[in-house]
Amino acid sequence: MAEVMTAQAVSDPLGPGHTSMILSELSALRDQIPPNPDICVAILDGPVDLGHPCFRGATLRRVDTLVGDQAGPGPMSAHGTHVASVVFGQPLNGTLGLASGCRGVVAPVFRDNSGYLSQLDLARAIERSVNEGAQVINISGGERVSGGDPDPLLARAIDLCEQSGVLVVAATGNDSCDCVHVPAAIPTVLAVGALGRSGDPVPSSNFGSSYSAHGVLAPGEKIPGAVPGGAITTYTGSSFATPIVSALAALMLCEQLRLFGTTDITAVREAILKSALPCVEGEPDRLSRCLGGILNVRGAHELITRGGEVTQISGLYATHMAAPGGAMATPVAGVVPAGAAPGGGELPPMDPGPPPPSMPAQPPPPAMTAPAVAVAPSPPEAAVIASEAPPVAIPAPVAAAPAVVASGGGGCSCGTKPSGEAPTPPVAANPTPVARVFAIGNIGFDFGTEARRDTFRQLMPVTESFDSPPIQREPNPYDATQLADYLDSNPWDCTKVIWTVNLDLTPVYAVEAEVTYAERVYELFRTILRNQVLPAFDENFVSRVSLPGVLTDRTVRLYSGQVVPVVVVQRRGLAAWSEQALVNAVVESIDLPSVLSAVGVADEDAAQRRLEQKVRQMLDKVYYELRNLGTSPQDRAINYMATNAFNYTSVIAQGLLSGEVADSDTTVLYSLESISAVRSPYCRIDSDCWDVRFTFFAPDNDRRARVVYQTTVDVSDELPVALSPTHQYLLGGG
Repeated sequence: MAEVMTAQAVSDPLGPGHTSMILSELSALRDQIPPNPDICVAILDGPVDLGHPCFRGATLRRVDTLVGDQAGPGPMSAHGTHVASVVFGQPLNGTLGLASGCRGVVAPVFRDNSGYLSQLDLARAIERSVNEGAQVINISGGERVSGGDPDPLLARAIDLCEQSGVLVVAATGNDSCDCVHVPAAIPTVLAVGALGRSGDPVPSSNFGSSYSAHGVLAPGEKIPGAVPGGAITTYTGSSFATPIVSALAALMLCEQLRLFGTTDITAVREAILKSALPCVEGEPDRLSRCLGGILNVRGAHELITRGGEVTQISGLYATHMAAPGGAMATPVAGVVPAGAAPGGGELPPMDPGPPPPSMPAQPPPPAMTAPAVAVAPSPPEAAVIASEAPPVAIPAPVAAAPAVVASGGGGCSCGTKPSGEAPTPPVAANPTPVARVFAIGNIGFDFGTEARRDTFRQLMPVTESFDSPPIQREPNPYDATQLADYLDSNPWDCTKVIWTVNLDLTPVYAVEAEVTYAERVYELFRTILRNQVLPAFDENFVSRVSLPGVLTDRTVRLYSGQVVPVVVVQRRGLAAWSEQALVNAVVESIDLPSVLSAVGVADEDAAQRRLEQKVRQMLDKVYYELRNLGTSPQDRAINYMATNAFNYTSVIAQGLLSGEVADSDTTVLYSLESISAVRSPYCRIDSDCWDVRFTFFAPDNDRRARVVYQTTVDVSDELPVALSPTHQYLLGGG
């Protein structure tokens, strides 16, 4: 293993060339590594102007999300277009285009008229990006949270990325504070703060212990990029440092594929973090602002290609490390705060040693001016805000716009025409695959507007209670029983209600019945709606619903203003989950006298109640701990096995009695520890197979062997299907 050379302090103070050198090294690396469209980067941001000349020749495609807006004059379009151009803008036109040879997926998450979205919708976009084949996901946004914990669905989406070999790169935010910003603060995410041109962190960039173990600083001041309308400008903030790191990760994946024929995203993440250069010692405040260090392009590349440690550090980088004898390089003051007027000029060339090919010289882009923007109110809780919303600055047609920067030294007309005259946006060669859903939740309803709600109130009859004497009740469209009774008598009005699937009280999908089976589907919806409000001990009570379907490209706005995607469902596979009936089925499959010693009671009724409690705890664990959107293959496999438990009551019963399997000891009942899904090594042609594993453990003794029950599930169709009987094996044990 090679040693790291001692960094030597240089006489020249840190200056604007510092971040320029990082960008020059990245540009040289891009030119050195052959482009590979097999490597995909997803941009989760505002709408992107794909007609901008800088994207000519890029393999870039927009996918359907809840944001259907096209790029316009709003700040989020400027934000999204700029971020995308840092990665995919073609070089020689004023944009960086640091991974322009890779394939790109644009998944808009911020609307032009609002810089906010829920963590739930961010989780949707992350899962969609994984399904689209992204290996790197760039999120130049997030939410500042007080508790530090993300929404469970967002946390699960990040876990899905880790399991699928996808790197999430997220901005730390621009609140100038030691605060928690999600998703950047999640440990498996690669967090990025903004480095100023002086070599110091940009003052507005967030910092703190939440990012020190998994964050780096990257150039984030006056970063050149595209904005809608054909222009080029510069912006400052962690939002614009993030795509620089995403581009480096993509280049490292290309290099791995070229050298080794395979990719390892974990190695890429570790190379970026381990090669990061420390800031000046002895300044605690500055050290905390430096996260895990400063991006080291050469060092990361060397760790990937040689598998060793960094053996050479360029001179400008060395100024950020302790000089021999404890001498410190003197930083230069005067960093422009985030949100300063765009400007900037030619990036100075790399200083020490034989320089790699640098970016072509560009004329200084004139500053774009815009009217002052009013300060927005603080975002509501559980909202994600763009890390750095650029000013609203959309230029006029280029012929009259002084802010436009033409490409230097070539015949390219990039940046010389308005977007209306730009080339047709590039389209991917492969069509978008069908998005399937197998969700678990409750059936809800919504009216969309006050007028629609009042229409139902007007049409619904006055009802009488079962009291003696009867009491008349005014029509209430929010009463599930009244609404279900009305729809039973007027089934044609079922299509006038927005049916939803809810996780707890949060709608996650709007559901529509496939036309052929619509009558039967809506009949079941009415029954479920009525039975969901029954007492929990009632044998007809419905606690959950399993819903297989196909995710469409349509959305619906609910009465609250929330926008949810539409799922089309068939009658096949649509089922109500009666917890009481399932509990009864499991208990009936167990020979109670044989487990009296296990539960430690001699009373058979008490033993039955103990078993029922165990089964309910298991079902609640499935629903509450494994809550998901049901779109990823592994989540669909898990949800299918969980809701199909009627066919696997024997597995549940065996799991509770796993002590007999482990060591023939039946003095304790086992409990469910986890349900997981891993891709099966054996599968049919044109299928998508996953091994679903139920793991049971002894809660009174963690040294006892765990018992795993495994079934293979094919999720290639709307309704998953089990391909194998249930197998069992032991795991660990003292």
